Amino acid sequence: MQCDYLTLISKNESLDAFPLTDDNLSSESDGETENFVPTTLDYAATVSRLPASTLKIFLYIRNHILYLWHNESRIELTFEKVISRLHPPYNKYHSLAKDIYDYLLRYSYINFGIFSLIKPVTKCGKKVIVLGAGMSGLCAARQLENFGFDVVILEARDRVGGRIHTFQVDHLVGDLGAMVVTGLGGNPIAVFDQQLNLDLSKIKQQCPLYNSRGGMIPRDKDKIVETEFNQLLEAASELSHQMNFNSFRNENLSLGNTFDQVLHLQNVKTKRAFVQHQSIIIQIQESIETVLNDLLVIEDLIRTRTQLLSNVKEIKCEVFRQDEVSTTNQEYSLQLEDDINSLFSEYDRLKGNLTIQESRLQLLNENKMNEVYLSISDMKMLEWHIANLEFANATIIGNLSLQHWDQDDDFEFTGSHLSLQTGYSTLPDAISKGLNIHHSIAARNVQYDTEQIQITAENVKDKTTLSFECDIVVCTIPLGVLKHPECITFQPPLPADKQQSIANMGFGVLNKVVLCFKQRFWNPDIHHFGYVNPRSRGEMFLFWNVMKTPVLLALIAGKAALENEKLKDTVVLGKAMSVLHKIFGEDSVPEPFEWCISHWGNDPFSFGSYSYVSPKSSGKDYDQLAMPVLTPEQNNALNSDNPKEELHLPRLFFAGEHTMRNYPATVHGAILSGFREAGRIADLYLT
Repeated sequence: MQCDYLTLISKNESLDAFPLTDDNLSSESDGETENFVPTTLDYAATVSRLPASTLKIFLYIRNHILYLWHNESRIELTFEKVISRLHPPYNKYHSLAKDIYDYLLRYSYINFGIFSLIKPVTKCGKKVIVLGAGMSGLCAARQLENFGFDVVILEARDRVGGRIHTFQVDHLVGDLGAMVVTGLGGNPIAVFDQQLNLDLSKIKQQCPLYNSRGGMIPRDKDKIVETEFNQLLEAASELSHQMNFNSFRNENLSLGNTFDQVLHLQNVKTKRAFVQHQSIIIQIQESIETVLNDLLVIEDLIRTRTQLLSNVKEIKCEVFRQDEVSTTNQEYSLQLEDDINSLFSEYDRLKGNLTIQESRLQLLNENKMNEVYLSISDMKMLEWHIANLEFANATIIGNLSLQHWDQDDDFEFTGSHLSLQTGYSTLPDAISKGLNIHHSIAARNVQYDTEQIQITAENVKDKTTLSFECDIVVCTIPLGVLKHPECITFQPPLPADKQQSIANMGFGVLNKVVLCFKQRFWNPDIHHFGYVNPRSRGEMFLFWNVMKTPVLLALIAGKAALENEKLKDTVVLGKAMSVLHKIFGEDSVPEPFEWCISHWGNDPFSFGSYSYVSPKSSGKDYDQLAMPVLTPEQNNALNSDNPKEELHLPRLFFAGEHTMRNYPATVHGAILSGFREAGRIADLYLT
């Protein structure tokens, strides 16, 4: 809902979309609308049941509040300011406006991010510990503090940001983790941009490809292969969504094996078409040979009969009377002439047939059929596009669910993709200011019951053990760590459904090589260029040039991301430089004066880069991972007459990109998940 409202505001320049007069409102009184919008997750259903006249009032007030916030998001938007800015007759709907304001505040549509507080925060007396200082943890913590909770963050790293990590040397920066803002339309980062004046730059989409020898591949050739790649994906999608072909022998199909099967069928189809094409050519050639032989026979017959006719006309028979001889010769001559005429007619017919067959043969030879669906070079280009898909999903195509791998596509934000010129770490660094963060403290055990939570943690530097107590825990630990039970345990164990979702969901690896140079040797107007790697499709397959400084980022995706983590950094660096030498020439490419390589798969505080939907999972697993956890005793008491009694409330909550079904594997997804849990906790623990 966050993105819907932000998009709505961006699309509505005027707040007078529903002009009302006093006459329109005369039948409505403040008392009649008081408290009809609850500040709970039943909000959307409630709004849908509003009568048309009230809905117009509601929309005007809601949009007005959102407008005030987005117009001045560096200062807390108080309810008093909202009322003072509402023009008559809307300002008489005080209770309605308060309900709308409270809802927008509770679920972080307003007053989120970095802004100046005007009113002092009223403390609620509840302590929350947030596990992890990534974007989800930071955003949850900041909102919970604004709601009056006492918040402490335990962060295993010596920095904030989690999988946002900017490498910096002098004035040069390169992002080892999250790097791209995927559109501002509906994105909460748009508000952070207003608050922090983020230095955002548009990323151009042009991406030239270079072959294994370093030569640029013609764009039209790349476009043809890219089109074939997309058609293969569409064919796989049609098998899944139109024909419901998603499993085989009781196992869910992966996108990879289905893609391979579609590719195989295309190869078979192409070969069959080629064989048929060649068969037709052979048939025509055989037909031409037959016609030529027939023509030779007819030519011979015409010659013999013509000669015979000539001889007959010269015959002089002295035995028979002249009139008898004349009559016999004349009849025979006429018969020969008829035969010759028939032979010429047949010759002309065969000659015409020969012309037709030769034309068909020429046409078939001019329109040659490919013997294979894609040539060797085309297949390598196709592999590059597969690597690009594997980069987007942080895993090989064979690990993705055929049915659900792109289940979040319908929720993409609008607008150009952008990069932060100061590095993405600018964002978590700013949001973390003022928060109570304990660095280098890794939670190892979370023991929860109906009254409190006990956390056993480890100082990762000196290996000492620490204990923390609190009322509520928000676990934003990455899915990769949750998949390693030796890293953190829960007592009692997490519910079986949640454990199953943790096991089912995928968590992949994408690595980067940051290369810092004294000056550019590449075209600064080209923001990324690709390399068709003949041996390992995901290895240094894409270079990013998104900074205004001479910094290149080489991407390592798919299988190569895991394999390169086993190598020495100098070897990986050498591979990146080798590609640049091929493209730009050894004399044009200096050694980088500084460089850095990520190892997200081996990182003990993430064990990967971001989540993906495996064949064993679906979007429902994101929802399951987002669910708060009750103790077994609380689950047994769900049918209590007073379910909101504090002893029945969950104390263990979860946030992070892996809990965001519509926006997984993104920074904004992490942000929104933190907002979601802050609102959920406030709903349960605040009056």
